Amino acid sequence: MMEKLYQLKTVPMRSDCHQAMLESVVAGLVDSWPMLPSQEGLLIYARTQTHNTFFDRRWLDDILHRQRLGRWDVTTLGLNHCAGALSALHLVRHSAVRRNQPVLLLTGEKAFHPEINRFTVGVQGELPVAALFNAAKSPWRVTFTAVRHLSRFYNNPSNMTRQEKAELNSCLLDELCRFIVDAVRDSGISMDEMDYFVPCNLNVPLLRQMAQRLNMSDRLFSQQVSDYGHLYCSDVLFNFSSLMKTTTGREKNYFCFSMGMGVTLSCALIQQIEV
Repeated sequence: MMEKLYQLKTVPMRSDCHQAMLESVVAGLVDSWPMLPSQEGLLIYARTQTHNTFFDRRWLDDILHRQRLGRWDVTTLGLNHCAGALSALHLVRHSAVRRNQPVLLLTGEKAFHPEINRFTVGVQGELPVAALFNAAKSPWRVTFTAVRHLSRFYNNPSNMTRQEKAELNSCLLDELCRFIVDAVRDSGISMDEMDYFVPCNLNVPLLRQMAQRLNMSDRLFSQQVSDYGHLYCSDVLFNFSSLMKTTTGREKNYFCFSMGMGVTLSCALIQQIEV
């Protein structure tokens, strides 16, 4: 049914536990950036509120300690939607406190247990991502972020009335397109100047309708949606990372966007700027 309705074929599943899954990507990042243990910084774990993530235990601090990041602070951004990663970028970008220190954005959640498997909105995947920002001089810059909240759809789909569901379905495409058009305009870059649009893993039919309406089908990086599915807060960062491995280097403007329940829309413009 998921393939028929949403063209979803598979989702990733991890055999390791929640903490080990996340620590594996932090360890990989520290190996690639050996100067991080000597610096001060901030780790933000962006997550949804789908299940308990052990607030009574100092498991994030334990990860930092084992990875020699003892000088780093750590916090969790727990939102009720899967647009949390780009929402965290929006928060950090407007925070003067962390402007000159590296920020590690950590995402990924466990999906295959009885409570989560009862979700009516689809099948989520397990894929951790650790994204490093502001660590060194780089041609890559997050130059614009935006968040929009459609508060009238605060209920989860399973708790919505039939009328609320109908209203959401009738306006979702319009609201998504309006958000993207408004955000691109506010960023100072035109739609035609965007080299790629990088989505979270929304269902393929919705993405195709959006791309056709906004004339971006050839620039929408949606090839991974069917094979990975929705990854909580990880998918947009994972998609951007995957895209970077395939581009020629001539592309300069990448517009990343995500949508989560609530309904919340978040975006970030990542540009390659000569330094």
